Amino acid sequence: MDAKETREEKRKKRIDWEKAADQLAKQAREAPRWVGRFTLAVVLLGWALLISFYFLYRNAALLLVFPNLFRHYNLNFAAFQYWDCLYSAAAICVYLLIGHLFLACFNLYLPRLADLALSFVFGLGLVTVVFELLTMAHLLYQPVAIAAVGIILIAVLLAAVRHNASPVVGTSEMVDPRFFRRSQLYMARQKFSNSLIQPRGFAPQIAFCSAAGLIGLITLLTFYHGVLFPETSWDALILYIGYARKIFFAHAFPFKAVAQVGIGLGSNYPHLYPLMSASIATVVGHWSDLFAQLAPPFAGLLATFLVYQIVLRLSRNMLTAIAIALLFRIVPYGIAYFAYATDYAFAILFTTAFLYAALLYIERGLWSYFVLATLIPAFSVHINYLMWILWGPWLVMVIVAHTKSRSLRRYEDEKEKIDVEEVRPDYELDYTYIEQRKPLAAFVLSKQFLLPLIIALILASPWYLRNLVLTGNPVYPFFASILGGVHINPEVLASCKAEWLANGDGIGKLGRTLGEKIRASWHFFVIWQHAWKLAPVFIGFMLPGVLIFLIRAIGRLLIGQKHAKLGRRVRVFDDLTKFGLVAFTLLVLLFIYHYAIASMYLYQIIIILPLMAIFTYFVFDRCAMKPLRGGLLTLCLVLGIVPGLAMGLMGFKFKQNVEIAGKYYNPLQLVAFRNPCMNRDLFLKLEFGEDVKMWDYLNVDLFGEKILTHENRHRMLDESITLIHLDDWEIQDTYQMTNDAEKMRLFKYLEIRHYLYVPMEEKHPITKRVGLDAWRHRPELMTEIFRAGENVLYEFNWEFPASGPARPPAATPSGDSATTR
Repeated sequence: MDAKETREEKRKKRIDWEKAADQLAKQAREAPRWVGRFTLAVVLLGWALLISFYFLYRNAALLLVFPNLFRHYNLNFAAFQYWDCLYSAAAICVYLLIGHLFLACFNLYLPRLADLALSFVFGLGLVTVVFELLTMAHLLYQPVAIAAVGIILIAVLLAAVRHNASPVVGTSEMVDPRFFRRSQLYMARQKFSNSLIQPRGFAPQIAFCSAAGLIGLITLLTFYHGVLFPETSWDALILYIGYARKIFFAHAFPFKAVAQVGIGLGSNYPHLYPLMSASIATVVGHWSDLFAQLAPPFAGLLATFLVYQIVLRLSRNMLTAIAIALLFRIVPYGIAYFAYATDYAFAILFTTAFLYAALLYIERGLWSYFVLATLIPAFSVHINYLMWILWGPWLVMVIVAHTKSRSLRRYEDEKEKIDVEEVRPDYELDYTYIEQRKPLAAFVLSKQFLLPLIIALILASPWYLRNLVLTGNPVYPFFASILGGVHINPEVLASCKAEWLANGDGIGKLGRTLGEKIRASWHFFVIWQHAWKLAPVFIGFMLPGVLIFLIRAIGRLLIGQKHAKLGRRVRVFDDLTKFGLVAFTLLVLLFIYHYAIASMYLYQIIIILPLMAIFTYFVFDRCAMKPLRGGLLTLCLVLGIVPGLAMGLMGFKFKQNVEIAGKYYNPLQLVAFRNPCMNRDLFLKLEFGEDVKMWDYLNVDLFGEKILTHENRHRMLDESITLIHLDDWEIQDTYQMTNDAEKMRLFKYLEIRHYLYVPMEEKHPITKRVGLDAWRHRPELMTEIFRAGENVLYEFNWEFPASGPARPPAATPSGDSATTR
């Protein structure tokens, strides 16, 4: 008996030793891989810390903001236009309602925050296209506008009711379709919610609440600065408010076709945002800047919701999603342009909405998501010309979504990590997921592809057809050597580019050739005086994320992953890689545009912000171990305070140190934050100095006059004043004139009695050809009548010479000529 038991014990010991040896061998094989992952995570965290603290070191003055929170406040809300703010909020609600009813016409399974954001996108898009046609027809009047909104609302309501009342395929006739669809939506949202990894424990919950709180505070501050203070963005004063006000008073799009720095060029840009402001003013019955100022902060809030939803769908981790949403919210350029009354907030929102819809279509495959992802680029091209760039990633989305997926079980390799949070449960619902999709060729030839695409192109076309008819160039005045266009002087455009480059903050400031720009990239994004605008997220988080994605994509597509059961490598083309290719395509196109086409202004590629969030996810994905993830989250919270909260408190409408009447003003003192609704003239003087004094004089003493000038901030002047620019088409005749009397006869014919000199004129060299520099010292030609700082107002002496008829210009500014000069 003892001998038998001894043999059994020996057998068990042998088996135990064999199992132990196998386990040790397995650990030995996995050790290099685990060490490699841990090392990479440490490197990523170290890099993010290095770049972030380098940014904090260079911008340590931001810390001075917080002691100023406890200084004296001057609360003066008496002058605030409450009713106009309420009207603007009501208009936003109408856009949301129309968009929500439109989305109800499709079988969609969206979380509430995503539904809210997409409702605004589609509501604004639908209304703008209709109002664009009305405004082209000179019909932007209150009764017509109200009737148009009512018709749109009734149309989408009837379409939504009809769709929801239609029978659901595969269900009994006894089933109420509306109840069934609502139940499906509820179950889809519930199961998606159940698939999420929620923060558990005291520290994760505190981190989540802190990140959400910082996002909320920064968002409130964009509303605070955006709404309570007058607009100071130069572009807004020319186009986004200045031209919107012109639309309101003209009940149409004021037409001016001339390739020049000011409104002559910009008046032919697409006008989704200015038209929105003019439409609200038309319905209300009077103009207010608040109709333009409330929407950009709201667009920023919705874009943040969508970024959160994108990362949440990629990671299923609420803490990761809120941390990356916070990083998106703290980018200084984003804080600025979500408060400025410009269309860049809408460009960011529509880009983020497209990326979210593309992700849904790649993952789920439902036709409804394809429709959304196709219509969003169509509405986006009504924001500005550059938004056509979204059609590039749209094409990639179509290709990858209909390319057969090959993937290992998601997170299979992650289960053996040490200290990794639990893996999310599988989330696949029969009615929200299509396993077998049509091959690409079959889909492209199908009605499901062609019908949405044709409708999208029709919706995208009105403004570009208008440009083609009126100017001869659908994207007037760009690509004139190929597309042509009226009243385009290449020399003037070259001078315009010189001014834009002098005022800009793009890579073109640091290099002329493509090679020089590439070599200057590190200096541009890290060291240069404007590097703070995308810091520290761009270099600290996004750049490593892009590299990780490329390595991951190349490795999975070319090398493959080892499959434990098959014992061989399998090439993987999973949903994350597909979506990454869509985002990477947009990133590449933006950099091609900025480096090779238009290098003047960084904000032209501001739609890079959601891409920064998406590629930051790859950094978080590699830093999965709890100690490292904790360090990354802590860093996000620090950055949420500086630069996020600090720059949110300062705002960007007042940006310079000034002294007025012996009193010193500094943005770090929170001058704007501590003085809500401060005196408009004083606030504008903080930003523009003596320019305000000149504007006040012009508005009173030159009411209804024409002024020759390079000043183009139309919003600051009364609408009765007509600005004739030194690079306008009719003024270009003077470039070849050598006779002063001939020039004076031209000014008299054009009824231009005054000339306003502004310092910006010096940056536009072609204006010197008018020859007014020499006239300033000749009182017989013109006399100085008022001076404010460096701005000088002159009056022409029409009686010089004493005889001679007024001379008409050789070229009229009507835009009816089809030639390019």
